[in-house]
Amino acid sequence: MSKKSPETIEKLKASLKAKWASGTRRPTPKSAHKKAGLAYKKAYAEGRVKMRTKEERIRNGRKGGKTMTPLKLEKLRANAKARKGVPGTGGSASGKGNALAHHWIIRSPRGKIYKFTNLAEWARNNEHLFLPDERPNFKKKLCKRIQSGIAALYERNGSCCSYRGWTAVSRLELVNGGGDLLGRDISPQNACLSHGDGSATPPPQK
Repeated sequence: MSKKSPETIEKLKASLKAKWASGTRRPTPKSAHKKAGLAYKKAYAEGRVKMRTKEERIRNGRKGGKTMTPLKLEKLRANAKARKGVPGTGGSASGKGNALAHHWIIRSPRGKIYKFTNLAEWARNNEHLFLPDERPNFKKKLCKRIQSGIAALYERNGSCCSYRGWTAVSRLELVNGGGDLLGRDISPQNACLSHGDGSATPPPQK
């Protein structure tokens, strides 16, 4: 397909602006979309257009930072609210194959780092890390509470710094080699061993 010159592009812009201003611009007919699709398929078959690989499309879609940030969380929640009632997965349930999926990086109370893209799935598969359940009779499932608690670590107002001993791993920590900014002593010689629920028990007697 031939590339339009800057002069042609400016003329098209001016024409579209004039039509929008006059109120006479009509919606593009469905037949035009079908015609454009057939032309694109023909160009692809003839080798005039090359389709990027799926991996490349996902990689390009994730440009601008891979890790979850407070601003991204706010946008994610706004999109989820707008999509309420619409079928399909998205937001914190986005998997590796979704170009809009974000990387969640969190640290356990024992200092182990977990990296994943689907927060909802991770919470379902790792409920055992948060046992015993401190609210077993609560109406909301444990995995849902874990999901909400981990997401709260990324609030823009900084109201939640830790969820049952779990913390978000910041980019500053990653730059400095993954060190725990809280400086927790997780060595076996520590007097108490912290568990996922925030409680602590003394080490076994020898």
